[in-house]
Amino acid sequence: MADREIDDKTVAALSKLESEIAQKFQTMLANDAMLALELNFQEVVPADRAELQQRFSDPVQLIRSGIQWNDAQGIHFFFFRDEDANALLAQITTQNEALDSLDVLFDNWNIGAQEVLNAQEIPIEFDQITLDTRPLNEEDIPEQSYLITYQLKFDGNEYDVFRLVPGFWLDIAEAAGLEVTVVEETETGGTAGDGGGTVDVENVDFGELQRENTREDSVGSIEMLYDLKLDVVVELGRTRKPIREILDLGRGSIIELEKLAGDPVEIYINDKKLAEGEVVVVDDHFGVRITNLLKPADRIRTLGES
Repeated sequence: MADREIDDKTVAALSKLESEIAQKFQTMLANDAMLALELNFQEVVPADRAELQQRFSDPVQLIRSGIQWNDAQGIHFFFFRDEDANALLAQITTQNEALDSLDVLFDNWNIGAQEVLNAQEIPIEFDQITLDTRPLNEEDIPEQSYLITYQLKFDGNEYDVFRLVPGFWLDIAEAAGLEVTVVEETETGGTAGDGGGTVDVENVDFGELQRENTREDSVGSIEMLYDLKLDVVVELGRTRKPIREILDLGRGSIIELEKLAGDPVEIYINDKKLAEGEVVVVDDHFGVRITNLLKPADRIRTLGES
């Protein structure tokens, strides 16, 4: 099957959608991980198997997940040159140790994309992300797929990011875009279909247009909550005992928990699970090092439950 033509209308629709998703992605990282990152759409071209295999014959980091839209299914994946991926990850972990791999980072992109599209009643779903490091091979590049190039800016550095998408991603972009009707003028100055005459119109007041929220707006709106105090509880484990056994407890008694030695402890904020971690000792004080965070969407949903 031949690649579809990428005309200006398709590029405009794709650029608009990618911008909306990137804005959501950037806001999530700013609010949940305190990372100021930018992801800018650059171009889209039909994927050329031979050219891509030659261009990326050295190892790349592939961040893959499935896409389902109506009856269409496919795979999309972001990929970085391995040295770029390692450099970016090293920068990120200096600011947030919990984001210790790029699949964790781009899982947020999938979440943001699904929220943006579902809000427009486009029923899309993303499967679980996987991470692999190897050269591109022929099986990675199906027929009628497209290569999207981005520029990622973080902490003063810029990285090339690539993404391979199935052909129906362009259909999704057009479905999410606004329809624009082009009216052709006739030689007499009227519009086609009006008999060549002029049409009287009345001025319409559409009111003041509201600009879209930017990442700065979202970060600023959450700042009002920064001084709100929440209870943080670290739970080592739980157990159940009859009252008679509890009454027999005394100094030196040992209570066995359901967890094994070395299992992660659970971290709760206002009785809602936020993360998992491991116990550490810092200057004769016990502490907990966060090793795993809930996904941003799960965190927001959990903290919002009553």
